[in-house]
Amino acid sequence: MSSTLRGALGTITKRKLSKKESDVISQFNASLRRREELAAASRKTAGKSAGSAIMPIGKIERAIVLVRGEKVILDADLAKLYVSV
Repeated sequence: MSSTLRGALGTITKRKLSKKESDVISQFNASLRRREELAAASRKTAGKSAGSAIMPIGKIERAIVLVRGEKVILDADLAKLYVSV
């Protein structure tokens, strides 16, 4: 940590914070906690093999239909896919 930043933090902590400053610091801390949670979750899933799918590909492919030349999944079929996860 740079001495300028250390000095600024020391100045902030020596005086009473305004409501706005306190809110900004709280939001910043919440953001840091959320980043740490996401990083931890990412580390947990990183160990899983890339070939392991949540759902068999064939099941998804069977739900895809051709409508007016476009590949789509109907909403009822999509709902079934979500329920089966």
